[in-house]
Amino acid sequence: MICDVQSWLVWKLTNQFKTSWASADPLGLFDMKNKTWSKLILDGLDLTENQLPQVYPSGTVLGKISKDTSKLTGLSIDTMVIAGGGDGQAAGLGANALLTKRAYLNLGTAAVAGVYGSKYMTSKSFRTMSACADSGYYYECSLRAGTFAIDWFIKNILDIDPLKQPNIYSQLEKEAKLIKTGSDNLFFFFLILMER
Repeated sequence: MICDVQSWLVWKLTNQFKTSWASADPLGLFDMKNKTWSKLILDGLDLTENQLPQVYPSGTVLGKISKDTSKLTGLSIDTMVIAGGGDGQAAGLGANALLTKRAYLNLGTAAVAGVYGSKYMTSKSFRTMSACADSGYYYECSLRAGTFAIDWFIKNILDIDPLKQPNIYSQLEKEAKLIKTGSDNLFFFFLILMER
């Protein structure tokens, strides 16, 4: 069996091998346009669909907590397990970005921004993710150094140890609110170089 994170959790909770479209697509084995496992890729890897979880739209009830899981966790056997998605996709859903004129920004380890579209499209300018819905996609761009870059700035430019001055984050937020939109054309570019 080949699992994405969600299918492994669903399997452990319900004894059923299921996942969502939104959780299947990052595996690189999923045909996002047709919402099924890619026969072309599976054939190339000598895999079959039987080795992968069944796929469903986000929001689908995938099952209920098994008796064993109920005993182990204290959760009721009536607890439903629902198909979800990744943090960026969930951010889009939480911001109600299920319309073409809405966007979302997800700030965490990375800074991810996305817009919703009903058509499957690809581009070098964005990555395409299945939306946490029964249809549609998110076209996302990602800066891989979100809050990590802020920590780096605090430690290396401001020369502040955030463990000794934990209020530095709230202080920077207050100061950032005073800056006009566009930041007077100041841009920050963060490049991580790794040794091989």
